[in-house]
Amino acid sequence: MNFDHIFEDLEAEFESSRARGAASSRFSRCNCLRVYPAQGTPETLFAPLVGSDFVGGLGEEFAAWSLYPISQILEIVPQNDGDLELPRLRNFDRSLLDLFESFAKPVEIVWYPQAHLAAPNRGMLADIECGFLIVESARGTVAIAPRSVSKFSVAVVDNLSEEIEK
Repeated sequence: MNFDHIFEDLEAEFESSRARGAASSRFSRCNCLRVYPAQGTPETLFAPLVGSDFVGGLGEEFAAWSLYPISQILEIVPQNDGDLELPRLRNFDRSLLDLFESFAKPVEIVWYPQAHLAAPNRGMLADIECGFLIVESARGTVAIAPRSVSKFSVAVVDNLSEEIEK
């Protein structure tokens, strides 16, 4: 039995565990996230929240909440803006559909299709049926599959803020 190798292995395991803990705590202590979506430009989200299948937060102008399905994100970089007193990252144990379901309707939303050059769409979320968002838009009533969307913006900040506090 070689004690030198045992101590080296234990020391390496300890260092690895400590590094994982530091990265994890940095993520949970951040008050903003830099999100790099698969399509589109990176965005900084303030007062971030992470749901079971989405990441969201206030956009840079604090006028609307941005919500990204996790499947549409390439990378997230935790950041801290010391100049702003914002809530730290919150774990939100609901899905994106659950969040939309909880809104008082109708609520204005903007959605960005996954198609690379597709323009954003705007409408009023009226209901959710069979996993689809039912939206009244300029094209009439449309059913949107959330997984086909790269990003949502919710214009009614108060509506989302109340749901997060629950």
